[in-house]
Amino acid sequence: METPTPSPSLGPGAQAVRLAFWFVVVIALLAAGVWATSNIRRIPADSRAVVMRFGAFVRTQDAGLLIAWPQPFETVLLIPGSARLLEQRISSLDRDPRARASDPAAATATESSQTLPLPLGDISSWGFQPDASAPGSTAPLLPDALAGSGYVLTGDKGVVQLSATLYYRVVDPYAYVLQKERLEAALQRVV
Repeated sequence: METPTPSPSLGPGAQAVRLAFWFVVVIALLAAGVWATSNIRRIPADSRAVVMRFGAFVRTQDAGLLIAWPQPFETVLLIPGSARLLEQRISSLDRDPRARASDPAAATATESSQTLPLPLGDISSWGFQPDASAPGSTAPLLPDALAGSGYVLTGDKGVVQLSATLYYRVVDPYAYVLQKERLEAALQRVV
C-alpha cells in the first residue's frame, strides 16, 4: 500500500502573496457592492427624483425609496417637489451698485440696513468726470441711464423704485431639469 506524500508547505513569500490576493478580492467585492447600491436612496418629502438612463428621461418618482441602476447607467437628479414654493428675487429691477454708491441718501440707507455694499473697483474705469459745478464735490457725474437705474417714471410724473420677487412651483420635473441652468436668466427677462 502506498502512503500519500505530504504536500510541501508554502513559504512565507507565497503565503504573503496569497493573503494579499484575498485582501484585494475582498476590497474589490466591497467596492462593487457599494457601487451597485449607490443609486438606492431615500427621496425627501419635499422633493422629487428624475431618473435618466444614459442621459435619456426614464421616469420621475415622488418621495420615498428610489431604486435605480448605478451610475453611469442611470443618473438620479433631485429637484423640488410640486408642493414646494420657490422664490427668486428679480435683480434686473434693482439699482446699479455704482449709482447707489454715488447717491448720499442711499448710502445712509445702506449703512442702516444689513446689506453689504458691493465692491466698486477703480472709479476711473467708469469713464465719468467729477461734477465741476458743485464746489468741493468729488462725486462722479453719472450718465442718465446709470443714474436713473432702478427708478420708473409714472404717468402722473411720480418716481417709483420697483422691487419684485417671483414665486413659482415646479410642475413638469423633466422640463425643469432640462432648463435649470437657464431658468434664472429666463425668469429675469420675462419679468
